[in-house]
Amino acid sequence: MDATKEARLDRIKNRPTKYELVATNGVRRVLVCYAHRTGRRGLWDAICSSESRCKAVVALTGEENISFAKRAADGAVMGGWTIRFSGRTQRDAIMTNSELPYVEDYKGE
Repeated sequence: MDATKEARLDRIKNRPTKYELVATNGVRRVLVCYAHRTGRRGLWDAICSSESRCKAVVALTGEENISFAKRAADGAVMGGWTIRFSGRTQRDAIMTNSELPYVEDYKGE
């Protein structure tokens, strides 16, 4: 295990599990955040609890309104982007070296 992976895992050791919230438009996947709570309320809190994250999500999606799907597991839609929990944890993403670009750092392609 490389030193940076080990350092990232040590940073979250003995901490509550956080779940990966992603935005996807069918082509790109972007990390919105790692959240403690899942479901509609967890999704809403994850987006709205940070003003800078909220602005970044609006800039990414081009939409200010959020529409929740009928089932909580299907997440929400903003513009052409779907926002939902991926089913992975922060630890899973670190262990598999598959962390996504963070929404506030995402420049698009």
